[in-house]
Amino acid sequence: MLAIQKSKSKTDACSVNIIPCRVHHNGPTKVTKRFWSPSTEKGFKVAYFRGRKLKGTPIRIPEDYQGIIVQPADRVLASSSSKAPPAADSDDDEDQGSEPVKVLEHVSEIKEMTVWGHDQEPAADDAYRKGIEEWLSFADAIHRP
Repeated sequence: MLAIQKSKSKTDACSVNIIPCRVHHNGPTKVTKRFWSPSTEKGFKVAYFRGRKLKGTPIRIPEDYQGIIVQPADRVLASSSSKAPPAADSDDDEDQGSEPVKVLEHVSEIKEMTVWGHDQEPAADDAYRKGIEEWLSFADAIHRP
């Protein structure tokens, strides 16, 4: 199980960029405008990454949704004293102990995602763009009253 807790430090909003290349780094960087300064042209974004032109399609997070960035914390939630009875379909061989609840720390809020393509805007059937848009419409459909 996982639990999300707000960070003790202030959480700022950010934009997520899905770029069509492999970067052998996962985490925050100190990016200056010299290295990344996208502009907007005719409804899509344009940027250059290592000399290559990229065109991006912005995807806004709907108002009634919340996109967040989490980071694993080195702690678990204390177990509650009341235990739920075992499920009727549980196997006798299974460990009946409760799994520890690991904590993920909410470090930033996502306001917008941009999916980038080489020299052209990502196609409507781009795997990332399609996945994000379909997931948002699917989530809306199952949660609609």
